[in-house]
Amino acid sequence: MSVQRLSVSCFAALVVATVGAFYLTQHLKTGAPLIQGAPSFDPAYINPRYAGYCPDPQMPTGPRLNFQRTGLKFYLQRRADTANVYIINGQGEEVATMGGSGRHLQPGPNNTAIYGWFGRLSNGSYAPDGTYSARVALQSEGRTFAIPGPGSTVKVLNERPAPKLSSISPRNYSGQGRLKIRWAKPAVPYDNVTVQIYRAPTTPAAKLRLLTSFNASAKSQTATWDGKVNGKPAPAGTYMVGLSVKDASCTDGKFPATSTPAPGSTAGAGVNFNYLTAKPPLTPVPAGQNAAIAVSTGGQSFNWALRLNNKVVAQGHGAAGAGTLHVKPPQEGLYSLALRSKNGHSINVPLVASTAGPNANAKVLVVLPALSWQGNNPYDDDGDGQVNTLTVPNAQINLNRPLVGGLPPGFGDQASLINYLASQHLAFQLTTDVALATGKGPSTNGRTGVLLDGSFTWLPSSVATSLTSFVNNGGAVFNGAVNSLDNTVQVSTAKTGPVAGSVSQQQKDPFGVARQPEAGNKGLLLTGLSDPLGVFPSGFALNVNRYQPVVPPSSASKVSTAGVATAPPAIAGFRLGRGHVVEAGLANFGSQAAHDPLTQDFLEHVFLRVLR
Repeated sequence: MSVQRLSVSCFAALVVATVGAFYLTQHLKTGAPLIQGAPSFDPAYINPRYAGYCPDPQMPTGPRLNFQRTGLKFYLQRRADTANVYIINGQGEEVATMGGSGRHLQPGPNNTAIYGWFGRLSNGSYAPDGTYSARVALQSEGRTFAIPGPGSTVKVLNERPAPKLSSISPRNYSGQGRLKIRWAKPAVPYDNVTVQIYRAPTTPAAKLRLLTSFNASAKSQTATWDGKVNGKPAPAGTYMVGLSVKDASCTDGKFPATSTPAPGSTAGAGVNFNYLTAKPPLTPVPAGQNAAIAVSTGGQSFNWALRLNNKVVAQGHGAAGAGTLHVKPPQEGLYSLALRSKNGHSINVPLVASTAGPNANAKVLVVLPALSWQGNNPYDDDGDGQVNTLTVPNAQINLNRPLVGGLPPGFGDQASLINYLASQHLAFQLTTDVALATGKGPSTNGRTGVLLDGSFTWLPSSVATSLTSFVNNGGAVFNGAVNSLDNTVQVSTAKTGPVAGSVSQQQKDPFGVARQPEAGNKGLLLTGLSDPLGVFPSGFALNVNRYQPVVPPSSASKVSTAGVATAPPAIAGFRLGRGHVVEAGLANFGSQAAHDPLTQDFLEHVFLRVLR
């Protein structure tokens, strides 16, 4: 063999060896990883900020895991090596090194290594929300490869789950059937769902009160409730349905997020429990004519009784189901309508009847505070589990809704005053502030005086304006209650009927009177201090336990006052424009008028000498 042929053969062998080594190296770098133990992230979801300890999804009966970290474990199949494990983000970038990296491993299952990651980047900050994978580097092998197969990624979350109620049906529950509760599908699966039933507070800033709870399927977005608490039907009232969940990262979340949720933050979470409701008109019905009252009885028959001055003037029986009850008040007055269903539920609501026909020309108009009746009515209008009353800041209420709290505060006092006027045959016509605001029923046209019966916590702004104009043009107004005329409210018309909102608190009432905090002790004697307007009867004196000082405007003329010497007056009368205003801060004024001769003397004097 020639030297030339030998050289060619050697060169060819060298080329083959070089190419083979190249392909072997590439195979080593790209072939199947030489690790075993079915490596996968455990747990597959972590929340490095808020997660707790939960059972291991892969070993439910084993020790509880810390879900603020995740782990990988594997062993080498063939030969010893030093392994590093790197965390890779969704863009393929290496962002962290798993704990345990840099160890020299011997092959075999008895030498399984565990690598951990607490969800932080190399700079120590929390890893952003997202899906992360792992890359293993074997230093001696000179190769890197991704963890293969199922479980090769971990989901990082940094916020608590935010469950949200979608709806509850029916929104008004009368005890028939079950309620269906729906919530939004979560972005991260829930492992546990607990439905929580809260009683809604009736005062601003009060906390929700948990009544009962029950577990629901974490795989569904629905649950049902039988409407019972401790095995008994839930009491009538407004309820909010909440959720307590734990997601796949063992992180708790709640709806609502706080025990004092802000208005508007719990849409769809409310339900009214009313086994018997009645919705009387807030405007007067003509005496002797039928009044229509919308009634819902929860499928029960019921009895009803119409009372005036605590005497039954009409009664009857109603069939099962929802419908309209027609009652006929025989004469003008403030009535109570009592209903009682066959299963024992009861409700009392007011009904106003006004004189009709020729007798409707009385010079004095008596106005009842129907807006304040609804303003304090604890009812959820919009299904958010929070009662809609005018006591809540920025509130708006629907005036076309049932009165569910029974007879409104002050009803007895208001009825007593009207009954006394009627017993003395003092001519008047009856209406409400809602009727005046909506232009229904009697008006101030042709009147000489207006008597405001009861505490007008909220007065329709349009009525406030019209009453001021009424006085300036020669009319007279009397208001005798405490904490009255402090707020004005816009009343407008919507598709569902009249609504009230935009409460405006007034430092002075529409007539310029400023009211001070209630004062006094038992056995106070109020006497006339000055009386150029002729407000007080001869020898005027009143015994009261407490009163609210009323301070007339500085521009008022012919100011008459009564009270305790050296203290602000409890009663003030004055001239305003061409008319007159008399205001008093007397608690339970109407009830006193029913039995106290001194109060009766004062009331009749104001009625006959000022209003008429």
